[in-house]
Amino acid sequence: MSLLLASCGREHTTSGVGATELEIARGGSTNSASSDGGGSPCNWTFIESKTRKEYKYHKVPLHKALAVTPDQATGYAAWGRSTKRNAKTSALRECKLNNATTCRIFDIDGNVCDKSSGRALKVITPNGGELWKPRKSYTIRWNKGNAGKFVKIRLLKSGKAYKWISKKTKNDGKHRWKVPSSVAVGSAYKIRVQSVTKSRLQDNSDSNFTISKNSPTGGSKAYRDLNRHNAYALDGHTVRWASKTILVSGAKGPWRKAVNRWTKATNVKFKYVASLAGRKGIQIVGHTNGGWSGNICGMAGYRYRSSGHIVACKVTMNPSSDCRQYEVEQNIMTHEIGHCIGLFKHTSDGGLMDRIVRNHVFTSTVRNMINLLYSLKPGTNINSKLARRPPAGMRGSRPSKYDPAGGKLYSGTSYFMKNGDIVLVEDQ
Repeated sequence: MSLLLASCGREHTTSGVGATELEIARGGSTNSASSDGGGSPCNWTFIESKTRKEYKYHKVPLHKALAVTPDQATGYAAWGRSTKRNAKTSALRECKLNNATTCRIFDIDGNVCDKSSGRALKVITPNGGELWKPRKSYTIRWNKGNAGKFVKIRLLKSGKAYKWISKKTKNDGKHRWKVPSSVAVGSAYKIRVQSVTKSRLQDNSDSNFTISKNSPTGGSKAYRDLNRHNAYALDGHTVRWASKTILVSGAKGPWRKAVNRWTKATNVKFKYVASLAGRKGIQIVGHTNGGWSGNICGMAGYRYRSSGHIVACKVTMNPSSDCRQYEVEQNIMTHEIGHCIGLFKHTSDGGLMDRIVRNHVFTSTVRNMINLLYSLKPGTNINSKLARRPPAGMRGSRPSKYDPAGGKLYSGTSYFMKNGDIVLVEDQ
């Protein structure tokens, strides 16, 4: 996510994905840009606030330059300058001025980003959340971009070079790799694909993936996370929609795009209908006037039965100008849909479902939780995975909330505050 810092005629300077919802909600700027979940700066999408026109960095007017911080979390682009030098100077100046850190030029006039197709060198698989097993073969995939005829591939661990996968292989977008048994099990791995001839042309997996002997749903951490954010509601029994394909009404334009982000990150799918007409599903009411207090920008109210079946969820949005800025509203909608599909409590791993949202990234924890949740039936008892086995129908001295007959209806409400603070209120 980013903010336009200055504009004059056709000369623009724009910040990159490091800006937060908080900054935009407080006014920020007139123009903004966003990235689809991270990756190479070449993939950042810029949005003109007046026209809402979207365009990629490689399509902005020459001369242009893109300066980034060392972690590529924030970048500044200057374009429409009279010379390459002016573009480079402007981009570096804004980057250093706003970040008080070392910045470097990532691209000048498309020398790194692929101008012809707009597809930069980018890792596709693994890109976060996958589980690969030792002695098994997997295909590493990437967009070729303009990296030349050959690339080299490394396995990273905790962000550092760990093992060579290939020091030179054809840049054909795929490479088959058998995970050596000597690779230590862990969940902090990424893949780096780098041009052999242009060392600055490289890309890493967006998020960590795991190398382990356990099955994707067999890790104790995954079950602990699922219990902490979902199954706690029914004393260790899962709560989800009956089908992986969930009905949604009222999702139009940008809101549908915000909902669809979950289908790209998890195994959940959506079927869009004009009206639920009494059927179970997610209802996006949209903007409603009146009744909004404080800094609330969005709200999701969900209902689920004691059998573990979610039966309804309603999302409403505040029409105030502060809340309706493009990127803020997109992230609010995606966040609230996360609650609707079963993430009742917030995470604390720096991603989209945090209590204080700093960016709009789907973390591996969130992906793994949803994938695990929808690989299990509603009402599945996961207590045996948590090293606790309460007596049947009891937890401590009170009856369990779980009832396979589904005789009771529970509800919860989540509010998204425009200052980034989200409050969860459960009414049970």
